[in-house]
Amino acid sequence: MPKMSERLRVLLLSDKEETTGLFRETLAAHLDVATARDIEELISLLQSSSFDAFLCDWDCPENTWREICREVKGSHPDLPIIVVCRMCRSGGEKEWVEVLEAGCFDLACAPYSDRMVLSIIEHAVASRQGCVLKSVA
Repeated sequence: MPKMSERLRVLLLSDKEETTGLFRETLAAHLDVATARDIEELISLLQSSSFDAFLCDWDCPENTWREICREVKGSHPDLPIIVVCRMCRSGGEKEWVEVLEAGCFDLACAPYSDRMVLSIIEHAVASRQGCVLKSVA
């Protein structure tokens, strides 16, 4: 968990330069963003570094976002997972329910705004910290 003076570290899985570029540009002023383009790179980064949140592209390379999130939850159960989706149907409600049922923290649908994405990440990290404090008490 980061100290108040430390920047949050977020890991993004996407093989689309458009998505990784957008999130780096959007979040770089506020967070440290590491990107993985495939499953092998994702696993390597998760093993070698610690992160405060994980952003998983709905249109994941190789596997489905559900499979990837299940794997990440299995190895890092306290890491909040936020699924990002460029093309939400029906206003994103159907996708949002799928994401929550899969055990993820939230869904961020395009069009992305700095405030929206940062707010979701901050809430995910705060929720994680609250769970840790509750388990210690």
